[in-house]
Amino acid sequence: MRATVMLLDFEGKSDSYSMKTIIGNVGPRELVVVSGSSAAVRMLVQGVKSEDVRKVYSPGNLQYVNISSI
Repeated sequence: MRATVMLLDFEGKSDSYSMKTIIGNVGPRELVVVSGSSAAVRMLVQGVKSEDVRKVYSPGNLQYVNISSI
């Protein structure tokens, strides 16, 4: 299996349009969205689901995602 983990840390300094553009250019098949207000995370998740991202995970506070099974 070939996999790459990429961290994009913008410390909340990007608007949703910029984040969707960056995610579209990176082209991930699966995405984990962490941090941000619940409304902002929901909006980003809905926006990238319309792209070619197969699975989008947005765990809540103190929740985890088992990336070995992603």
